[in-house]
Amino acid sequence: MDNNTERLNLYDANESVSPETYSFGMVTLRRLWAILKIFFSEHLCTIFIILICLLALLEQYLVYNVGIIPSAFYKVLGDKDLNAFW
Repeated sequence: MDNNTERLNLYDANESVSPETYSFGMVTLRRLWAILKIFFSEHLCTIFIILICLLALLEQYLVYNVGIIPSAFYKVLGDKDLNAFW
């Protein structure tokens, strides 16, 4: 990593950034990997923690999709469409 490009300038931190410029790119992944290497230095521990994180992400995905189902019922109830409800 090049320290000049990775380092955040204090003047840049105080400037407002528009939401259109937010991104999830390779720099973010490199930074996340650097943090993970510090936290989980042992190989077996790393695999276990990554597995737990993946299971947590799967759980959040399932909770989101289960939450979508009642919202469809609320829309049909609000529209008072009996045929679509049953």
